Amino acid sequence: MMSARDETVGAPWMEGPAEAPSAAIAAPPLGCYRVWIRPFHPIRCDEPWGGLWRQAFGRALRRVCCQTRLRSCDPCPAREHCVYPYLLETRRGMEGLSAREPVPRPFILQVDEPQAAALPASPGQELCVGFVLVGRANLHLGLVTDALRRASFYGLGPERVRFQLLEVEQETALGSGRWVSVARREAVDPEELAVPEPPPFPGAVRVRFATPTRLKTGGRGIRPDTFRLGHLFGSLLRRLVLLRQFHAGGEPPEGVDSLLALARTLEPERAELRWESWLRPGRRQEGSVRMGGILGWLDITDPRLEPLWPYLWMGQWIHVGRGTGMGLGRLALTPLGKEKGSL
Repeated sequence: MMSARDETVGAPWMEGPAEAPSAAIAAPPLGCYRVWIRPFHPIRCDEPWGGLWRQAFGRALRRVCCQTRLRSCDPCPAREHCVYPYLLETRRGMEGLSAREPVPRPFILQVDEPQAAALPASPGQELCVGFVLVGRANLHLGLVTDALRRASFYGLGPERVRFQLLEVEQETALGSGRWVSVARREAVDPEELAVPEPPPFPGAVRVRFATPTRLKTGGRGIRPDTFRLGHLFGSLLRRLVLLRQFHAGGEPPEGVDSLLALARTLEPERAELRWESWLRPGRRQEGSVRMGGILGWLDITDPRLEPLWPYLWMGQWIHVGRGTGMGLGRLALTPLGKEKGSL
């Protein structure tokens, strides 16, 4: 939560426009947005902040989009053409391929401390929540805005605290810090979005897991004591390739295998990682669900990081791991040497 209009939500590091990117990157078009709201009553509940927003937005988007009013999207004849499952319940079957493995969703929530229970917000206090739309998902910005307006009437949390939707803004270029109003726009053409261009490789960088990060390998979760950089880059590269392939119609870039092989040979110079657990309210029959993720930071000073740098930089927006629709898996980067040890 934030309350200053001139601040960004989890603003990634970028040293202005990149004149000479360190490496070409086949990235999908990304639209970075933020929403300003003002609650009418205090927001108090035990629901994690990220889940609270995901629940409120999902409920409103479903009501905006759904024409059949079925309880589940699975048997719905309109599923393959409906915006709700495309944004929030994406699967390979919707793209004409096998439905065995889910496709990364093109909606990414950006909130500070999504695992924390919703902090009390005073009536009249301005709060800011960010989100990212990937590729074709930007064509549905109007429906997203309509869902946010409807969510303002449905309210947040079990007490259904209503709020005023003040503004919806778009960042003109990733990391630029310049925002324009898009509250009245029905869509943003992906071709309008600036091609992401990472700044030059800084030589050494601190990677901070700004929100809990849930990584898996071989079906098993990664803990701080088993974490390796290969896990991070493997998940990040795969996520970026699939987002581009399924939401922007791009072909998989060449050389991914060699990049993964390189990542497995890298080790951080220093690292302070910890595991944080929390309870997320489940469905009525489930009760509370225990979740957890990696928090902390690590320093990479190996110059061989350079070919991987553009993908690491993109992780500030596309996130990594599971639960990105609730704000999990956000990375924050700080160049070492210029602001040594700064977070």
